[in-house]
Amino acid sequence: MLNKTARRESVYRFIRENGRSTVNFLASYLSVTRETIRSDLTSLEQEGLIIRFHGGARLSPITAKENVIAAENRNISALFRTLNRCQEGAMSVTKNHSGRGKVCILGSFNVDIVARVERFPKSGETLIASENTLGPGGKGYNQAMAAFYADAKVHFVAKVGTDQFSQFARNHFKSSGMDSYTLYQTAEYPTGSAVIYVSEQDGENMIAIAPGANQTITPEEINELLPELNSATVLLVQLENNIDAVGNIIDLAHTLNKMVIVNPAPYSPEIIPYLGFVE
Repeated sequence: MLNKTARRESVYRFIRENGRSTVNFLASYLSVTRETIRSDLTSLEQEGLIIRFHGGARLSPITAKENVIAAENRNISALFRTLNRCQEGAMSVTKNHSGRGKVCILGSFNVDIVARVERFPKSGETLIASENTLGPGGKGYNQAMAAFYADAKVHFVAKVGTDQFSQFARNHFKSSGMDSYTLYQTAEYPTGSAVIYVSEQDGENMIAIAPGANQTITPEEINELLPELNSATVLLVQLENNIDAVGNIIDLAHTLNKMVIVNPAPYSPEIIPYLGFVE
């Protein structure tokens, strides 16, 4: 029989690999009582690793996000290992080259406001949240950090407002260790944000996104990225920015014979004309 530490590691490993589980299944799986499993889940929840719901538990949003980033890291790492092998001849005659593939990412930056509630509120109802957190988010930001953790040389391009969240973005980028970034600003729109409710009852979430400045990138701002894009190996984009800006930078990357990767989310049919330029 496993000792307490090993058993809790087994419980956490199973939930991390499968996303969620029930008390009954874990008790049967590990040949222990339901009370023992409930105690293990309580301990794991106190460590911030899981969220309990009636009859079971699921991975916490933060840990789930780490899993997504880790998976993206593996994919991006494989991509850059392949690219670096293909470019070994060129690298051998380039002085002071670090050997790290460079990815230029045009993407969204949002401030995520997460509220944990016992259940989702009904229409017109006010609930008291058990916890509130504020942190960086957005598909573009997540891609940039995944590429950075995969040891790519990253240049991230985003746009924010001139509100208090814009300073939050600057402070975060400065402390992230990311190689370089371009942070455009507009006084006409706020920094993008997302309000996220997480139900403690079943672990599900509800999300409302206000894209704000993310959708105001201009043709002139895209043209200013030519030096960064020219020195990159890959352009990586998604669709949380205005489609015309995404299309413009795809056109520019194609002209420069760069590899283009698109995460087509949130989906828009307006991306279809550009798919011929995408790997």
